[in-house]
Amino acid sequence: MEMYGVKGFPDGADIPTVALQVRALSLERAVQLAAARPIAAGLRLEALHIGGALKDYGEGVRYEGPWPWPGRSS
Repeated sequence: MEMYGVKGFPDGADIPTVALQVRALSLERAVQLAAARPIAAGLRLEALHIGGALKDYGEGVRYEGPWPWPGRSS
């Protein structure tokens, strides 16, 4: 299992408005899991691998919330 950070961008925006931390087997699967969350509805999602996760916990969204750095893209 791997850990991914997923950023959610409104149409045409360079700065995300939401952030999710997702445990998944692949980057593509992390985006799928994030896209299923209401907070990500209608947003363009970009995922970034951020490290390994404990295998015992399975797939899922660990954190979701507003982008913690307003005015910054990363």
